[in-house]
Amino acid sequence: MIESSSRRVSTRILAAFNVLLLVGAACAVLLAAYGAAQLRARPLDYGVAFVLYAAAPLLVVAVLIGVRLLPVAARINAVLLLVSVGVMLGLAELAVTLLPSPRPETTHQRMARQLGQPYDGRTVREVVADARARGEDVWPFVSPGHFLARDLRLDVDGARILPLSAGLPGRTLVDCNEGGRYTIYPANAWGFRGPLSTAETPAQLVLLGDSFTQGACVDDGETLADHLRMTWPRTVNLGASGTGPLMQLGILQEFAARLRPARVLWFFYEGNDLANVQWEYDAPIVNRYLRDGAHQALLDRRTGVEAALVQHIDAALARPVAARKRKAWRDWLLLGSLRGRLGWFSDRSTKRPLDRTAVAKLVEVFDRGRTVAASWGGQVTIVYLPSWERYGAPNQAFAPRRAVLRALRARGFDVVDVHPVFRAHHDPLSLFPMRIYGHYNADGYARAADAVRSALQRATTAADDRAAPAGWNAKNPG
Repeated sequence: MIESSSRRVSTRILAAFNVLLLVGAACAVLLAAYGAAQLRARPLDYGVAFVLYAAAPLLVVAVLIGVRLLPVAARINAVLLLVSVGVMLGLAELAVTLLPSPRPETTHQRMARQLGQPYDGRTVREVVADARARGEDVWPFVSPGHFLARDLRLDVDGARILPLSAGLPGRTLVDCNEGGRYTIYPANAWGFRGPLSTAETPAQLVLLGDSFTQGACVDDGETLADHLRMTWPRTVNLGASGTGPLMQLGILQEFAARLRPARVLWFFYEGNDLANVQWEYDAPIVNRYLRDGAHQALLDRRTGVEAALVQHIDAALARPVAARKRKAWRDWLLLGSLRGRLGWFSDRSTKRPLDRTAVAKLVEVFDRGRTVAASWGGQVTIVYLPSWERYGAPNQAFAPRRAVLRALRARGFDVVDVHPVFRAHHDPLSLFPMRIYGHYNADGYARAADAVRSALQRATTAADDRAAPAGWNAKNPG
């Protein structure tokens, strides 16, 4: 009877272990199916998303099937081992999520420590607080994307306004730090970086784009606009960090239209602009710029906008640092906090996957911008800026590069591609701060500007040659 009872207990234990294997396999299959659906719906998204949502669950299924085929004793030991590992990982994820932790180092801060280079580890808030304690009128840079991503609006003259300028007009702004010290610069009367042109001296070039165009993390004199201004003195920088192509279309209509430049240089950054245009499309306040005559009259309301910005930033600085956000189920299942702490598979490209219509939406925005510029006789040139992944992690580089370039050229856009210039450099990673992911360093911005300058000068010379009488040479007319 004792032997029969032991046999029944063993049978139940084995059945329980088999159930655990089946439940684990079923969960892994469901996660793999979810991942496959996500990747199918967003075919332009690659890299770590595939590992997390498809490859890893399928590997778990394969392991569980292998365990099921083991002899009974080995199967029980394997299940105990897997359950123990799962429990330990779950507890580690819970601890990392809930327990207080020291301020994490940024990637650049960690690299600076490894290289033995000085690095200002303060936050922007701390830099502003320290400067104000010394009596300096310093403000944090707050991007237009901050308002759009959080669905925030400013109340100005009874209207709900989305600010599009790159900061507080006429104030000293603290921007970013990737090279060891913060970029601090004065904003102009419109809130952008660098000098403005006037009605008496209209702009030759206007630059549109995101943080790369604004000149993130480098000093005045080292931005794209600063370098181009040496050839075209009336170059105006309307680049704004945190904006995507649709917000930049708004900047074109709200601000550039007042300057009526002969040429608009519209910088496309492959790292996030195609993803940005997707979520911008879902925001009616910027999607409106695709329609004729849409505007918020931001320049006419700039006094009210500035006052509302000051009020918003002061209120934000007075609040304590935001509390931890509630995690989604998939972050728990995929050990998001633990992976983030250890630096495992924390790929940036998985945050904003791309759908099938992304390239078409991008081209529609640029088409609309070209129509706007043509209304005053201006031209639009698209400048394609490569990301760090193109050279530092080619397997994670922007996959739809060819699709974007092909679509733009098919629509007849003049395109300046900076990638060949960077690729031809003997050490492309040296064009990025500390050779790691981020914006360009001073040398990178200089080389990108040289590529743009050379392309514009070649185009101008070719146009002059076509317009010149027979036998006349634009390069040497004498």
